[in-house]
Amino acid sequence: MTKQKFLLQGAILTAVSLFLRITNMGYRSYLSQKIGSEGMGLYQLIFSVFMLTVTLSTSGISLAVTRMVSAAIAAGRRESIRSTVARCFGFCLTISLCIAAVLFFLAGPAATVFLDNPDAAPCLRILGLGLPFMSLCTCMKGYFLAVDESLSTAASDTLEQILTILATVYLFWHFSPQGIEAACLAAMAASTLGEMTSFLCSWTAYRHSLHKNTPKEKVKSKGVLKGLSHIALPCTLSSAARSLLNTSENLLIPKELQKLLKNIEGTPEEALISRITLRSMKRAEYTPECKGHFGLAAKYYCHFTSPIRSYPDLQIHRIIKEALNNKLTDKHISHFNHILPEVTKNCSITERRADDAERDTEKLKKAEYMMGYIGEEYEGVISGVTNFGIYVELPNTVEGLIHV
Repeated sequence: MTKQKFLLQGAILTAVSLFLRITNMGYRSYLSQKIGSEGMGLYQLIFSVFMLTVTLSTSGISLAVTRMVSAAIAAGRRESIRSTVARCFGFCLTISLCIAAVLFFLAGPAATVFLDNPDAAPCLRILGLGLPFMSLCTCMKGYFLAVDESLSTAASDTLEQILTILATVYLFWHFSPQGIEAACLAAMAASTLGEMTSFLCSWTAYRHSLHKNTPKEKVKSKGVLKGLSHIALPCTLSSAARSLLNTSENLLIPKELQKLLKNIEGTPEEALISRITLRSMKRAEYTPECKGHFGLAAKYYCHFTSPIRSYPDLQIHRIIKEALNNKLTDKHISHFNHILPEVTKNCSITERRADDAERDTEKLKKAEYMMGYIGEEYEGVISGVTNFGIYVELPNTVEGLIHV
């Protein structure tokens, strides 16, 4: 490779990598707006489970193919390249089909046990359909790297990203999926379609490259499976261990939060730990969709009070009353679908404003109350630490700063 070609190829690959990162950020932002924070939470959990199967199907394969093809080129045995890559294809296809079958048939139990959401099973199944294509693409990426044609990989990755985004936008625009499970299914279907397109693009480039880089006569290669086991297996085991740890962490957080809150009920530390846990989460907001509750690990969640204290309570009471009296007709549902997005947005804003005013008022009244006890000594709990002092909370919930 000449210096000029090396610099040009490096610049193109850098530009493609930057493009993929920027578009992926925009895609995640679009998804977040469409399915909300709870939907993105489910989306991430589904992908956490799926990425474990991806690791088992693809990890180390690209490196193994690159080494074996590079060794054949260096030894002047280009006629064995076709056989080497073909056997790698067979190995990857066998492994990925087996893993995809396991994921397909065990998607229901996996969604129930790990995701606590049986309706997420179709998402895992449709992602499993893309595993064989991903595995074969990994083989071809290793080949392209060995023959110095990395731009083919960059082109297929770019096409995959663009098609995935366009397919997602189309599915959301044309079908308007209701519920976070349906929305996640649409996103997963778009992702699988992108993987299939990436495979077709890579396969076309691979066939063209074979005619250019290998002779017509074919020689059977030897030691392919041995090379795969020596190179790919260690990579697969280490990557699978990391992926398993990441998946476990993502799945356990919601359930462990629920367990923590249950274990501290009735203890002196309950108020403090509950408040700190709540502060660490994203602020709650009203939405017209049923998105569950992250902290409670609840699939279905609807909040209202009795008697009515706020406009959101009034709106929920109206909807429930109409549903109980069999008056929730298609016309009423269409009306609610039209007004509720803006209503919930305004309710979230005004409720935060009211919470801030309530908090400021409580602080003012607590300060006025404690003015009569200046000079007294009390036992308290450290509720916060800063570089200029510590915050201490008294049993009566009054909190103050001790400068250090």
